Formats: sequence, structure tokens, C-alpha cells
Amino acid sequence: KNSGHLIRNLTAETKQLIDNVVAPTVLLITELTVIFALALLLLYFEPLGTICLFLIVFIAIYLFYGITKKRSGRWGKERQIREGFRIQTAQEGLGSVKDLILLGRQNGYIDRFNKYNMELSTFESYQYTISQLPRLWLELVGVFGISILVILSIQNNGDPSKVIPTVALFSASAFRILPSANRILKSFQALRYADSVLDLILKELNSERDDKRFVRKPIVFQKSLVVKNISFRYPYTNENTLNDIKIGRAHVWTPVTDQSRM
Repeated sequence: KNSGHLIRNLTAETKQLIDNVVAPTVLLITELTVIFALALLLLYFEPLGTICLFLIVFIAIYLFYGITKKRSGRWGKERQIREGFRIQTAQEGLGSVKDLILLGRQNGYIDRFNKYNMELSTFESYQYTISQLPRLWLELVGVFGISILVILSIQNNGDPSKVIPTVALFSASAFRILPSANRILKSFQALRYADSVLDLILKELNSERDDKRFVRKPIVFQKSLVVKNISFRYPYTNENTLNDIKIGRAHVWTPVTDQSRM
């Protein structure tokens, strides 16, 4: 594997695993518990209004997540690819910095690094922007849901004065339900954004088990090992640094002697 991608897996991807998988999962469980408790309380006072209100919130979350989940997954995958190439470019450039300066080719690596860095920042900004939209969307849905609740309560009770305590209870609960719904939706978005991270970590763990089962056998050659017709050029350059070189190693028998008898 490329060493730049291995460094990415050990640094950036493990941080992404904590920030966008572990933390959102814990937050998701917490907020769902709070909403479940509030739903039981509201069902006791106004069953029909509670069902309508939570149904509206659920539909709003489902629609928003359905629209954005493909984009979040694609942005997460693209971020992962750019992160690997950025680290690889920095590693290659710093590893051969003397050669690049002597040959005057350092600008190619600088431009390449800036390109991957800009693309990485772009995908992260896309995800950050879309993670801020649920709050506005759910606030609009909350106002719509409270309005539906008022209409249903007036139709059932007939007396507007009896509706005020119920509306006050639901309005106060909305101050806790809507932020929880916002955090739940953001957690789903973060999990979708980190879907490629989870797949990569699981793949790395499984590959480690496969490596332990794999038995490596030494390569045996009788006469010589030769690699020929090798050419190499640095990225974003037009001239080869190496042209048609040949590398070989002959098979040498090393005698073993007993020093004590000499």
C-alpha cells in the first residue's frame, strides 16, 4: 500500500471515526431517549396532537435526509481520496526536496499539493454547510406543526380558552424537541458522511487478519535476478530522470568455514 494512504488511515481517518461515527452515535442515542420521554408525556395530555406533531417532524427529517444522504456519502468518499493524495504529495515532495530544488521542479509538487488541499477544503465546506441547514428547516416545520395542533385542538374542544394550556405545553416542549431533532438529523448526516471511513477501518482490520493467515515464502532464483528497461519521471514533468536502466543481482554462494580449525 502507498505510505501516504497508510499515514492517512492512522491519523485523519481515525479522527474522522471518532468525530463522525462514535460521537454522533452516542449523541443519537441520547437525543432519541429524550424525545421518547417527551413523547410519552405529551401523549398523556393530547394523544392526537402528539401523533400529528411527531409524524410531521419524522416526515421532515426523512425528507431532508433522503435529499442529502447521497451527497454526504459522495463528499465523504471524495474527501478521503483527496486526503490520501495530499499526504502522499507532501511526503514525496519532502522526501526528495533536494532533488526537486536542484532540478527546478518543486513548483509542480507545490501546485499539486495546493490542488488536493483546495479540493479537500471544498468538500469539507460542502458538508459543513449542509449540516447547518436542518435547524432552519426544522424551525419552519415546528411552526407549521404547532399551527396544525392549534387547529385540531379548537376543532375538538370548541372553546379557544381550553386550548391555551395545551398549546403552551406543546410550545414549551417544542423548545426541547426541535433542537433534539436537529441534532438527530445532523448525527445521521455525519454517519453518512463517514460511511467511507467506517468501510476503510473495517477493511484494514480484516486485512490484518488475512495477513496473519498468509504464509510468505522466500523467492528462490538460481542464476540472477534482473530488472531492465526501467524509466522514471517525476509527476508534472516532461523529461525522464531515469532512462532504460538495468538492475541485476547474481546468485552468489557464500562458503561457511569453521574459524576454529584455521
